[in-house]
Amino acid sequence: MMIERLARRRGVRGQFHFASEAKRLIRAGGDVVLAKSHRGLHLLARAEPRLRVSLEVLRNAYGSALVVEPIAERAPVVAVRIGLERVHLPAVRAALRRRGANPAEEYRGIHYCVLRFEADAADLLGLPAELAELTRGRFTEELLVNGRLEAS
Repeated sequence: MMIERLARRRGVRGQFHFASEAKRLIRAGGDVVLAKSHRGLHLLARAEPRLRVSLEVLRNAYGSALVVEPIAERAPVVAVRIGLERVHLPAVRAALRRRGANPAEEYRGIHYCVLRFEADAADLLGLPAELAELTRGRFTEELLVNGRLEAS
């Protein structure tokens, strides 16, 4: 089961921009999944202590403007987009399939491609670190909860 917290910025109408900004402040680890939505930044982990460091970073950055809401324990579905060099495509596809994801190509260029898929948040724990290893750190990723994938 996953624990989810929603971080929002008080006094801001568009939470998606805040979520993009806040996500860049946090160093994603294997134990926490960070996903954006129109509601704010979703922080997901298997246990509450894993979220504390990330929430502390946000509290230091936003102070009293930060609102953190608990969300019921569940396993939300996350939409994911990964950009990578095509040379790494077979290894990344295999890794995603091991996690139960069925990636579809959104774009395929000569040297670069973009994969798109949905997965349970629990299946994404540790994915950024694995992608970094498989692609030598040359990838981009977007994770969104309850929303369409959009450029950020």
